[in-house]
Amino acid sequence: MTKDIHIRRLVPEDAPALTALIRRCYGETYGPSVFYDTASLAEMISNRKLCSVVAEKGLQIVGHMGLTVRHPESIVCETGNTVVDKGARGQGLLLKLGIALHDLVKQAKYVGYVHYPTTAHHIMQRASVAYGGKETGVMLAYVSETTEPELIGKPLRSLAATVVYQPLSLVPNREVVLPMKYHAVIERLYEKLNLDRTVITSSQSLNKNLATDEAPIDADYCSKREVLHIYTKKAGINLAESVSALIVKYQPKITHIDIPLDNVTIDSVVEGLTDIGFFFCALLPEFAETDLIRLQAITSIVPDDLELNLINEDAIGLGEFICQSAC
Repeated sequence: MTKDIHIRRLVPEDAPALTALIRRCYGETYGPSVFYDTASLAEMISNRKLCSVVAEKGLQIVGHMGLTVRHPESIVCETGNTVVDKGARGQGLLLKLGIALHDLVKQAKYVGYVHYPTTAHHIMQRASVAYGGKETGVMLAYVSETTEPELIGKPLRSLAATVVYQPLSLVPNREVVLPMKYHAVIERLYEKLNLDRTVITSSQSLNKNLATDEAPIDADYCSKREVLHIYTKKAGINLAESVSALIVKYQPKITHIDIPLDNVTIDSVVEGLTDIGFFFCALLPEFAETDLIRLQAITSIVPDDLELNLINEDAIGLGEFICQSAC
C-alpha cells in the first residue's frame, strides 16, 4: 500500500537520499554521473536545473521522477530519471509520481515536455501516448544494457528509446526551415502534432544571409552510457569538422546533435553531418529558442541496434525510416 508514502517536491537536502536510491536500484551503473555526486546534485537542484517529485517513506526516498531544464529559453522541458525502489513497486507509485510531475510541469508554465520511454517496457510505451503524447523519434541503442535491472540474465544488448512529445497547451506560431533530406518526415510529424508552422525549405531562403557564424558548441559526454550530446544555437556549414573532433576526443558509442530549425544553411549542415555518419533521430518542438531536429550517429552499429521492440504505430513507422537511414 502507498498510504504511508508521501509525494512531494525534491529539495537540495534530498541529494544524499536520492543518490542512495540510485545505488539501491542500479549500483554504480546509472547513466548521468551527477546522481552520484551529492554536492553537484544539490547545486543542480538549488539552481532549478533539476526539478523533481519524490516519493518518501519514513526517512527514505523510494521514488523519483525528474524535470530537467536543458535550455533556459525553452518553453518545453525534458522529463525522466524515473526510479522506483524495488520494495515499492507494484503499488501504483509510478502513476502517482507521473501525475505529480505533470502538475509540476504545468505550474512551471511549460507548454509541453519531452520524455524517452525505453523499449524494454511495453507498459511505458503505451502509457506515453495514452494522454495525447506523440512519438516524434526513436533513439537507437540509447540505453545501456547495464542500466536495466529487469534484464539481468538476458543477453547483453543496448536498447532503443522512443522520443515522445507531450503537449499541455498551445505553442507559438513559427516559421521553420526544413532540410530537404528529412522534409517529408518532419512535415508529417508537424501534421500529427497539429502545430502551427510555416514550413519553408532552405532553397527558399537563399536570398538571406548564408554566412552563418559558428556559435559555441555545448558538448556533454556521459561515460557510463558512452553517449555524447552536442548542441549549438547556430550550426555553421563547418559544423561537421567540429563534431568530428569531439568524436575523436570522447570516442562515444552514440552521438546526438540538436540543430535549430531556424537555420537557413541547414541543408549544408545536414549534408556535412550525413557524410560523417549521422541520420535522423527526432523532432523536438520548442526545445530551445525554436524547434530542433536531433540527428544520431552510432560509432559501430551492429544488427541488434536495428532490432527494435516498438509497439505503437507511429514509433514503428519512425523506427523503420530511421533504420533504413542508418544502413
